[in-house]
Amino acid sequence: MPVVYAFRLRDPWQCEPDPEGVRWLRLFRTPPNLEPGESLQLAVVGLPPEARVAVNDVPLVRTAGENGAATFAIPAAPADRSNRIAVVLPATAADGSRLPFSVELQIVTTA
Repeated sequence: MPVVYAFRLRDPWQCEPDPEGVRWLRLFRTPPNLEPGESLQLAVVGLPPEARVAVNDVPLVRTAGENGAATFAIPAAPADRSNRIAVVLPATAADGSRLPFSVELQIVTTA
């Protein structure tokens, strides 16, 4: 799917312990100008294969993206409130001291 626009999701990310390792959390708002035939996806660079990603507590399915990024289609997210990304990394993949991956919120065409 062609990317129409991308937003780099930098700080503020929060890190907290998770039974499987560490959980990185960040809030985002759905862009208000989505056109018919456009949807959202996350592109994550530097994500270990065993990592889990969810938006609003809904697990996302990983697909191969461009430039070594893992992509995740985001189901319809309400534009009128904050949405939460959660990335769980196993303890062997990160120590929680700094964000070990980069994330873009992308608007893509679906038509």
